[in-house]
Amino acid sequence: MTPPTTPPSTQAPPTTLGPPVTLPPPVELVVIRGITVARQIGPATEKLLQAASDAGLQLSGSGYRDSSAQVALRKANCGPTDFDIWEKPASQCRPPTARPGKSMHEQGLALDLTCSGKLITAHSNPCFEWLEANAAGFGFFNLPSEPWHWSTNGN
Repeated sequence: MTPPTTPPSTQAPPTTLGPPVTLPPPVELVVIRGITVARQIGPATEKLLQAASDAGLQLSGSGYRDSSAQVALRKANCGPTDFDIWEKPASQCRPPTARPGKSMHEQGLALDLTCSGKLITAHSNPCFEWLEANAAGFGFFNLPSEPWHWSTNGN
């Protein structure tokens, strides 16, 4: 009997339900006001947060997460099985959660924003209203089903 092989670090663990998922390559990261993002969006993130502050709003939150954090989030939001983690459509998770390797957070190109320390969960939140009016000017777009989620492509 041969020992099991370890998959390359750029692939998800193999499952009995399908082939491994290729994960995005590592990204160069920076920390902007406590939010870790891809270096390429660092300046835009700083400008967005400063403009919100100038408008009297306290935006913060999180950005980059690695593939192990995405797997943990899928387990929490989608279920514990290999199918739940690697194959279940994001829309069947609560809240919808991208498959590992498909999240904009894993590329450092998405922000989950808070307003005065609380997750932005409503489109009527003053921070959401400000973001809706201003974020595109900084290169950030909202995923409509998640008022807190802003990325470079709206996904």
